[in-house]
Amino acid sequence: MIRNQQIKNSQEIISYYNLIYKTINLFERLKLNDSFEIFYVFTYLLWNGYFSIDRSYQFSSDRYLLDGFFGMSIMTGKGVCLNNVELLDQIFKELDYDSYIVANKKIKPIHNEYNSYINRNIGKQPNLNRKPILTNHCCVLIRDNKYDYIYDPTNIMCFNLTSKKTADVIIGEGKIKISLFDTKILSSRKYNEIKEVFKQIYLVKKEQNIEEEKTIIEEKTEHLNKMCEENIFLFEEFYKSNINNIKTISNQLQKKKI
Repeated sequence: MIRNQQIKNSQEIISYYNLIYKTINLFERLKLNDSFEIFYVFTYLLWNGYFSIDRSYQFSSDRYLLDGFFGMSIMTGKGVCLNNVELLDQIFKELDYDSYIVANKKIKPIHNEYNSYINRNIGKQPNLNRKPILTNHCCVLIRDNKYDYIYDPTNIMCFNLTSKKTADVIIGEGKIKISLFDTKILSSRKYNEIKEVFKQIYLVKKEQNIEEEKTIIEEKTEHLNKMCEENIFLFEEFYKSNINNIKTISNQLQKKKI
């Protein structure tokens, strides 16, 4: 069931939600248990082209957009952080997770030590030096009472809140600064609600053992990567079942030349 009943009954939007529901069905078949497992398998599918035309996906600012459905650009084979995050956020919401698109900018060089299993294809990048900006990136914050992490499918990273407005890479090095105001805009939530959510998560995170969390993430990453390798046939079936949805979305966006 499409939650936003105000959207137009266009074929590309119907196909987009069909793809989302098929993705959720795949996650159910794989028996994914928490937000980190969903994030990792989503990222594996994304960068291996399972959502894209011609089974190829590239990070590129040369993309197609439909306002309100930015995740559709992925089906054309190109996208940036907003496109990746919008699709992941929509999947989380359909799975009844408390999900927030988080606007941020790195304030310390970022190095991740557990993303070597998934290869990214980097093409034309946005020019981020044209003018001073407070944020130039976005991720997804999930509250699931187990892994209240910030997930970055573009860079294949996972962050822990270290203050109400900053987060550190869990395995690796680097820090991002979060704009609550821009997060309010991207997430369509009230500012006070977002402020309270970040406050509550930070208070919980202060009491947790970061070394234990690192160990958990390392072990889960090893397990999930092996699981993905063992389910290539299932992923190929998933792609074949979605190819008409992918073609419809890609063709319609390119016709609109948005």
